Amino acid sequence: MTSYTLTQLRAEQVAEKLGIGVTKLYELAAKDPDFPKPIHHSPRWVVWFECELDAWMIKKAAKESNISVEEMGQRLAVNSAFRDMYGYLMKRKNPAPAM
Repeated sequence: MTSYTLTQLRAEQVAEKLGIGVTKLYELAAKDPDFPKPIHHSPRWVVWFECELDAWMIKKAAKESNISVEEMGQRLAVNSAFRDMYGYLMKRKNPAPAM
């Protein structure tokens, strides 16, 4: 069985993942209501869950491509490491009926 962890990313890591600067990251977090909310462990220790960032990027890409999130997920599942995660998430979303 595959196990998934909730990876937390610091601001610098999130900015790098998104290809933007840290200042732009905080602007995005303040202005985009759909952008994942940061978790403040302390005033200087702020993180985001990587899975929430991934979901936001998929939703944004789907919207810009004018397709559903499910279609975007299927497109990504065809040829990437996302395939295992997508299968796992779809099983959780639509669990097999109890026997």
